Amino acid sequence: MKYKTVYLALLLSTSSSFAADVLMKEKAIFVDQFAITPYTESSSNIEKTNVKREALSTISTTPDGSQYINLATDEDLRIFKSALDKVRTSALTEQELSALVGYMPGSPVEENEITPSNVHGSDGRTRVQYTTVSPYRNIGRISSGCTGVLVGPKHVLTAGHCIAPGNGTWINNLTFSAGQNGYSKPFGTQSYTRVLTTPGWFYDSDPSLDYGMIILKSAPHNGWNGYGIYAGNGTYTVTGYPSDKPFGQMWGMSGRTTSDTSHIYYSLDTYGGQSGSGIMDSGNNVRGIHAYGSANQNFGTKIDLTIFNKIKEWVASY
Repeated sequence: MKYKTVYLALLLSTSSSFAADVLMKEKAIFVDQFAITPYTESSSNIEKTNVKREALSTISTTPDGSQYINLATDEDLRIFKSALDKVRTSALTEQELSALVGYMPGSPVEENEITPSNVHGSDGRTRVQYTTVSPYRNIGRISSGCTGVLVGPKHVLTAGHCIAPGNGTWINNLTFSAGQNGYSKPFGTQSYTRVLTTPGWFYDSDPSLDYGMIILKSAPHNGWNGYGIYAGNGTYTVTGYPSDKPFGQMWGMSGRTTSDTSHIYYSLDTYGGQSGSGIMDSGNNVRGIHAYGSANQNFGTKIDLTIFNKIKEWVASY
């Protein structure tokens, strides 16, 4: 029974039933601003209880302002909900589901160089000194003041609010600098051909859908990180570009996490600028996207089966 339900989910992840992009009449509205992390008192009111059409759909734009929509059909929604219900009622743990569905592997680069780092100050974060080696070369600074991580040759996964404020507009002139270290950009700076997110984030600031992707014009190098469904509570690492540290420095911290159906929670030290950082397991596979802080704890968007399928679709399609 367990394998049957996961098999149905895998069929969905390779489905080609989604409609093609449709050019919208409305041109994109771009705003010149740094990404601002939405303030969140707590996460108690942002629990995701079911899959909505917005979670299966995509809205995107190109630099010239052409805006595209790819809406899931009623049949897409029905099929996905049916399969997801079967997965949920099969009593699979997060670890079992993650193991059975598997993950999309990265393309690490073999290096002999060691990756020492220094600890500065009393907080728990550690500065990454050598950013040109894996997995740090796949992490980069986004010009909106955020962090992103390559999950494909030209595919930067990040938080939705790092590319769109959540009010129907896009952030202007986005660029990505892989492995940035202070003012040094060892792999240069790439502009984009398209940015994508879900309509639920783009129009309604739905925190459970706060993720997006930047498609670069060219690959910074030949590496990227794997990604997969959150593999259960355990030790994970968040590494990015906090704005309370000197400009362009990469910092990270590891620690224990917990989760609910929508988010991953942790007491790891983070700061503005780290939004969009991958929440990575011990194999450097991205299992979530850091997005929020509150008075009690920090947290990010959890990669569940729905989001895993959407990321996989974006990497395959663009």
